[in-house]
Amino acid sequence: MILRFRFHLSYFLVSIFLIACTNSKNERNPNVVLISVDTLRVDHLGCYGYIRDDISPNIDALASTGVRFSTVYAPQPITGPSHASLLTGLYPEDHGCIGNGYLPKQNIKWMAEYFSEYGYTTGGVVSSWILLGKLGFSKGYDYYDETFLCREVIADKTILASTEYNTKKAADTTDSAISIIDSISKQPFFLFVHYMDPHSTYNPPLPFRNRYIDPNYHGPFTGEMNCWTDLINQKPSSSDIQNMIDLYDGEIAYTDFHIGRLMNHLKKKGIYENTMIIFTADHGESVTGQPPEVRRVSETYPFG
Repeated sequence: MILRFRFHLSYFLVSIFLIACTNSKNERNPNVVLISVDTLRVDHLGCYGYIRDDISPNIDALASTGVRFSTVYAPQPITGPSHASLLTGLYPEDHGCIGNGYLPKQNIKWMAEYFSEYGYTTGGVVSSWILLGKLGFSKGYDYYDETFLCREVIADKTILASTEYNTKKAADTTDSAISIIDSISKQPFFLFVHYMDPHSTYNPPLPFRNRYIDPNYHGPFTGEMNCWTDLINQKPSSSDIQNMIDLYDGEIAYTDFHIGRLMNHLKKKGIYENTMIIFTADHGESVTGQPPEVRRVSETYPFG
């Protein structure tokens, strides 16, 4: 059974514990897998009626067998603060992470810590320097994979990364998640899996890079940009914008493929039916030529 919820984060947090931790003593509590895809627009998924209905078959499968909600607001359209809110149930002004690289307050409690108190083994896989353990995001985890190259400079309470985003690809993220599952699945577990691929720059691996792009496009906008602001400042044509959208969609399709691998692994191990799956995003993306501040938030919560 898969359910999908979209509501205030504190209700979300409470609901997880009520469902996951109230079984009788003769039943094993369900596993909980929380998947967050960075910068994913809700209106670029097949289950929300996107014109490219082949873009997200695995995410759509979660939606088709669960509960799908359509209205949600991110507390801040930035990766660090939004994830901190997702994982604590607090607003940015309360948890203290008000921008990427800012350290949350030390006295707050994180979702993984609650699960640990209920006897769960906890694991996390993150795909960006923004969610580094040294920024507080690893609190409460027994396993926390943040293995990717990161060059940073510590200044006061902020970690500043190089201008080149330090991330890992969805294939590696899923490989790590599978490895952690194999290590902890003999008892109830909570696993947080963070994918970064739909975040700019847009450079999906083949064959996903070529899935949607126009082969006759020969313009300058090939996805090698850190944000849509770069594109807007250069006054792109409609074909330039469409090429960026096509590459963005390729990143979504690539991520969906590897989410499918993760779901298949749960099924092969025989634990899928006793696993609650929550699927969401931290915020959306501006893909219409508007500044990135003008974002349509996209967050989805499937339970399984």
